[in-house]
Formats: sequence, structure tokens, C-alpha cells
Amino acid sequence: MLWDTYAWVEFLNNSDVGVEVAKTLEVEPPQTAMASISELSSWALKNGKDPQAILKVVKDGSQLMEFTNGIAGLAGQIHNENKSHTKGFGMVDSMIYATALANSLKIVTGDPHFEGKRDVVFIGPKNKP
Repeated sequence: MLWDTYAWVEFLNNSDVGVEVAKTLEVEPPQTAMASISELSSWALKNGKDPQAILKVVKDGSQLMEFTNGIAGLAGQIHNENKSHTKGFGMVDSMIYATALANSLKIVTGDPHFEGKRDVVFIGPKNKP
């Protein structure tokens, strides 16, 4: 399963949703899209956390998935298809989702942008702000 940035943030915060995310470890070890590394670095800085320490946890605790030319093209297609009907569905969401689909992985998230999409394991409250 590919943990998106939302799942990692909840896991790192050890929130109730993070505990739910951790239960997926019983199924298989997590994988992480390279696009999430950028988002997690930004999140760490915004929240006064050490980005290197956060990224070490992620890198040591998961398999990083390459961002290839094929995934980049798929991300562009996904973004184009979703930006008009899913408010806030950005390119990074597209890159993460494309990484999951290209590698035949389910994506673990609570991000409402992914609600109702195929191959998504939705965790936590469904319309969390």
C-alpha cells in the first residue's frame, strides 16, 4: 500500500487516524511516492519540526517509489481529468495517485480529494477540514 502525505502526517502525529494508518502495517509495509517527500518536508517546516528527522522516519519505514516519465505523463492525465470536478485536486495529488496506479498499489489516505476514487483505502473522518 502506498501511504500518501495525509496518512504519513497522521501517523507521525500519532493521532487517532494515525493509529488507524498504523494498522495497515499488519497487511504490508508502506510505500511512499517521491512527491510525498516534498510535501512532508514542507509540512515539517510549517509545523516547526525537523524535516530531516521526519524524512528519515519515512525513508527508513517505507519503500520510496520512483517518479518515472511514465508516471509523470499519467499524473498529467489524472490532473487534467480531475481538476475541473474535484476542487483543490492539485498536481501533487495527481503525482501521488499516478504513482500508486502505475505500481498497482492501493493508496492509503484520508484526503477528501481521493474520496470515491478506485484503489483507495480511505481512513479517518470523511470530510476532515
